[in-house]
Amino acid sequence: MFQLTTVVLSFALVPVLDKFKLGLWASLMAAAAAMAFINGFSPMDFVNIFITVFTAPNSQNAIFTITAVTIMGTMMKVYGVLDKIVEGLSAVVHDKRYLIIIIPLLIGCLAVPGGAILSAPFILNLGNELGMEKSTSAAANLVFRHMAMFALPYSASILLASSITGIGIMTFIPLNSVFIIPTFIAGYFIYLRKVPPKINEEKVPFGPGIKQVLLYTSPIYVCVIVHMVTGLPLYVSMVSSLIILFFMSPDKQGYGKLFFKSIGFKTIFAAVGVFMIQGVVSNLDGMIAIFNAMFETGTFMLLAIFLASVFFGLITGFHMASISIVIPMLMTLELPMGQFMALMYFAYCAAYFGYYFSPLHMCQIFTNEYMGVKIQKLYKVYRPYVAFMFIHLIVSYFALSYILPLIFG
Repeated sequence: MFQLTTVVLSFALVPVLDKFKLGLWASLMAAAAAMAFINGFSPMDFVNIFITVFTAPNSQNAIFTITAVTIMGTMMKVYGVLDKIVEGLSAVVHDKRYLIIIIPLLIGCLAVPGGAILSAPFILNLGNELGMEKSTSAAANLVFRHMAMFALPYSASILLASSITGIGIMTFIPLNSVFIIPTFIAGYFIYLRKVPPKINEEKVPFGPGIKQVLLYTSPIYVCVIVHMVTGLPLYVSMVSSLIILFFMSPDKQGYGKLFFKSIGFKTIFAAVGVFMIQGVVSNLDGMIAIFNAMFETGTFMLLAIFLASVFFGLITGFHMASISIVIPMLMTLELPMGQFMALMYFAYCAAYFGYYFSPLHMCQIFTNEYMGVKIQKLYKVYRPYVAFMFIHLIVSYFALSYILPLIFG
């Protein structure tokens, strides 16, 4: 219980320190240090966690990928690539409000940590044109970006859950749609319905518009294709995107200089802070034991699953971290398949709930950083969306707990 309390209190430091303009990355590092030292970690333990962030394959790959994403995002903005994509999309969607849905959704198919930073420049510009507050634009960017992770067969969370449970990927996707389709619609009604329509006056013919979108989005999708075909790490595959941007560059001699100027050091340092907190949390065995005990008692089991899923998503800022802890706990319960699938759906979505609203969620960190939005302001804008997600999760779980046993037994 002591470890659980210290984690909660350390997390409370993040928005407080950020409010005093310490800087988000420094606030995250301070929270990690507080969490570690209060729980008896030695200075050498903390240094070892810091070293592990840069040597462990998962965090190392993520840091390299985030570095590549910040470079690519800045270069796409400077070279006017983002404007060309919006211009091309206007051939298909003339009301600019709907571009605020389509662009994050499209870029969300590039499954990289903190990838929302690529759509943030689009959405900030469009939001300004539509008269939206920055906090609302930030919320819209995050809401619509994360739809893809519930539907893509190569979604890391779906692949992980499938590998743990042995349930097929194509079973997960229809199950996920029960949660994500209504929340997608709710996102539109909460953040865009009251925004006055704005028709794009610069008409682009449909055919050339589609070609323009395919050409200028190529830095986004080519690296995914290279990654899937070759199996190379995504940050290595993104070299192909940077080569494409070189040929798109109007100033090839200045490419190298812009490349180094585009490195988002604040974003990278924030990611290191997130990984530091994850490293500390992964060593707090007593805290995980508390949730294991709650599962074993069977008392208020649904509440225990919800709290565990949300908590581990919240304190790690990663959906996969939560489901990798909670779903194996569920598998120890030896339930009929239909009942297990309903609880797995509940845990998977509750983990998303915690991850999505976590102050360590890298998409949220990078979007706020780019748009200049304080996390407290964003959380205020989230309120109706949080309420809808919670109510829908509870209602849909009870519906599935009745339907799935009829199908799977």
